[in-house]
Amino acid sequence: MIMVTRKNAINPEEFLKKNSTVSALARNTKKSAEENADTKKKEAKTERTTVLFRKTSWNDFCTLAHLMNRTPNDMLNDYLDRVTEANRELIDKHRKETEEAKRKVKDVL
Repeated sequence: MIMVTRKNAINPEEFLKKNSTVSALARNTKKSAEENADTKKKEAKTERTTVLFRKTSWNDFCTLAHLMNRTPNDMLNDYLDRVTEANRELIDKHRKETEEAKRKVKDVL
């Protein structure tokens, strides 16, 4: 982990040019965002919500988004896409079981 202090200030452009974790993550995130762009453009509706973050975590996240030339909202959406796709089987199983339970209740009523 790289610690940044005022004495050791890092130029973000130089930092991203190096083969660092952040630059690799930025390349991977941008690539996946571009790959998902067509699918996500078709999704017209959005969900507005309020999420509470610890101030220091949010500030660091915003800084990271800035270093990657992305918006925090775009990065959060990308993260949610990755997490849900990684757990697609579990989500589908839960939905299937929920639908089966609803049908059973409906049959009883």
